[in-house]
Amino acid sequence: MADFFRYDFSDGGVVFVNATCILAEQWAELEDKLSALPAGARVIVTSRSLSDDKRWESLAKLRRAMSWGEVRVNIYQKTKYRLVS
Repeated sequence: MADFFRYDFSDGGVVFVNATCILAEQWAELEDKLSALPAGARVIVTSRSLSDDKRWESLAKLRRAMSWGEVRVNIYQKTKYRLVS
């Protein structure tokens, strides 16, 4: 079984996250990992949204039926902008 916190997907082009059951603390950690994706990478997320900052361009906001009910689906593209801390 793979653990997404230990897996290096920083060179990914498309990442799908079924975030329906991810806890808030886990989501914050996962968002940090997603920020390492290259510019142009796309992230598809169910049930949650990525932080509203300049690193992500929202491409679509949809609702889709799943076996357990309807969920939000958000599609983002990583921008070239990098936050400076």
